[in-house]
Amino acid sequence: FIGPLMENMVIPMMQNIKVPPLPEDLLENIGDIQFDYEEFQKDEEGYMKKFEDKMDKKFGKDFEKQMDEWGKHFEESWDEKRADSIGEAYGKRMEAWGEDFGKRMEAWANEIEKKYDDEGGNYTKTVTKSPHGTSIVIQGSRSSTGNNTNVKKTIIIRLPKNSKTEVNVRHGDLKMAEANNVRANLNYTPFTANSIDGGQTLINVSYAPVVVNVWKQGALNIKYVDNCKIYNVQNINLQANSSDVRIGNVSNQAFLSGSFGDLKIEKVSDGFETLDIRLENTDAKVKVPTGAFSFYFNGNRSTLKYPKSLQLKEAKSSGRVLVKGFNLDNSSNKTVTINSNYSNVTLQ
Repeated sequence: FIGPLMENMVIPMMQNIKVPPLPEDLLENIGDIQFDYEEFQKDEEGYMKKFEDKMDKKFGKDFEKQMDEWGKHFEESWDEKRADSIGEAYGKRMEAWGEDFGKRMEAWANEIEKKYDDEGGNYTKTVTKSPHGTSIVIQGSRSSTGNNTNVKKTIIIRLPKNSKTEVNVRHGDLKMAEANNVRANLNYTPFTANSIDGGQTLINVSYAPVVVNVWKQGALNIKYVDNCKIYNVQNINLQANSSDVRIGNVSNQAFLSGSFGDLKIEKVSDGFETLDIRLENTDAKVKVPTGAFSFYFNGNRSTLKYPKSLQLKEAKSSGRVLVKGFNLDNSSNKTVTINSNYSNVTLQ
């Protein structure tokens, strides 16, 4: 794909441009760059540190200064009128080439996916959209007959900040440092993350544990997850089916929906805004904030236990329980709302 781009577009345009000579040691430095993959496999972190130090020495401040001077000379010799005409033509050709390349890349990715599915293999597909374009990474293993091999593969993907990422993993293990606007479908894939952010975040997990340190924003859907632990929640929309969820702290807003599982919230900060919980056939324990908040509970065939310090009033009718009140201040705009069907709720 790159060959036609260079031959038909870049090289002809470059021939019409007068370019000052590049710094003498530039090509020498570029030619001297070698990445030893075997050494990298032995010690990934150690080798990457040495490699990055080497790159800093070759392309550090002195290199930046040389390239700045070269850029000034290039600017002085540049014909603006010619540049505009070349840039316009290049832009049109590049746009057409980009559309064609994108179609080929997507077709190629779909073909690889189909091959893994047909051969009963497992694969990971990652789609990254950033200001620099779109990249698709597919990694997988095919099932083999006659060989009882157990191969573990690790994929390290470094993403630009604010990039949008789509991940589909089956029978793997996904670990992320900081993710923004990630969309993921994970099956039998343990998921661990330090920080999740972005209003477009949507993560679906089934049959595997979930551990997240800080959930800043986004939606999480889990099914048949025995252990879902989120230590700090700022804003989340969580739906859990046949799963057990444990939240360390809610600092702002949490919209939680659970059925056929357990829910435990260990702390709700006094500065929170909204805690909205919908339960069905679920046991829930919530450590309510010590500050002021208003409270509403609507339970059908459900039970509610709460501290005597809360100022609450109950009304019962035909298996339904309505409880309304407040803590400290009945005019507080901070709200805790619980709608419950066939569930047991305990406030602590």
